[in-house]
Amino acid sequence: MNDVLFTGITGRLGIPLQGALRKRGISVACIIRRDAKEYACDLGGFKLLRADIASKESMAGIEGEIKGKVETTVHMATVGINSREEDMRKTIVEGSANVFRCAESSGCRNFLYLSSIAAAGWALPGEGPIDERSAIDKRRLGRFGRMKREAEERLLGMSGRSAMKTIVLRLGNVYGPPTKLSFVKPIWEMLKRRDRLYYNRIKNSCMWSPVYIDDVIDCILMLIERGLFSDGVYFLTGDENPRVEAIAGMMAAMISIRIEDMRLRRRDLAYFSLRKLPDLVRGCLRNPSFPDFAYSNERLKKVLGYIPKVGLEDGLKRTLKWAIEDRIFQKEA
Repeated sequence: MNDVLFTGITGRLGIPLQGALRKRGISVACIIRRDAKEYACDLGGFKLLRADIASKESMAGIEGEIKGKVETTVHMATVGINSREEDMRKTIVEGSANVFRCAESSGCRNFLYLSSIAAAGWALPGEGPIDERSAIDKRRLGRFGRMKREAEERLLGMSGRSAMKTIVLRLGNVYGPPTKLSFVKPIWEMLKRRDRLYYNRIKNSCMWSPVYIDDVIDCILMLIERGLFSDGVYFLTGDENPRVEAIAGMMAAMISIRIEDMRLRRRDLAYFSLRKLPDLVRGCLRNPSFPDFAYSNERLKKVLGYIPKVGLEDGLKRTLKWAIEDRIFQKEA
């Protein structure tokens, strides 16, 4: 197998992926922006290429180093959801196109883009899980989601004119050791505060679409090793679209907190003062309930043959164990 070219290998998903790549003996080249010594991870054994994906000229500068040596490119690099729109466009949209061109010029056959469920938008209550055929109004997308959707469409359009085949994986809310707390942290904090008001407001919502970090890594490795690439979009989520009530119930049982003992705090009750009531009513009329972030992974299973292995309860146990043992979470209230 030729090298697999990675972007984003120093990120929160890339760091645990590094060990899996070494264990499988996969030859890796990775694009990094800074000197390897500046990263808090071990990049030993990987071929390192210094370039900025947001710069077409910078990416063109490494084409000669990988020409004829790359079979698959895995593009994971991104920016945070709260980044400036200008930075999002440079990295997510233009950067993705630059990585594609570089991979195509090198003779790469397969391209894997790790996108996000944010590119799919959200469902109104009763609409059911979103799948790849769902026609979701783009007005339901936030800035990050719009940029991810634009990057997806651009890459698939470029792929349609290329011999290189592109798969887009829309990742759900990735969680699990050693790097990803995701939705586990806000639920933990709510339970430790015994915050009944917040719990009552969100308990019936699908606010997160969990996928355990090991399942994401296994899916990436499967695609690399089998080379099952044909242009398309897939949701990589777990098999459960849980309501917050279900997640909180599992976690509460694991840390010996009774949901029934959660209370309304005085400072929370202040929101119900007469002074705040008009604003509260107007807010409820505009947003009578939270939208659902629920997605179907059936296409991933049927077409690519990948089935997530870690269930939600097991994943939560592993994540809480790690967070408590590493003192990320303080067990005592």
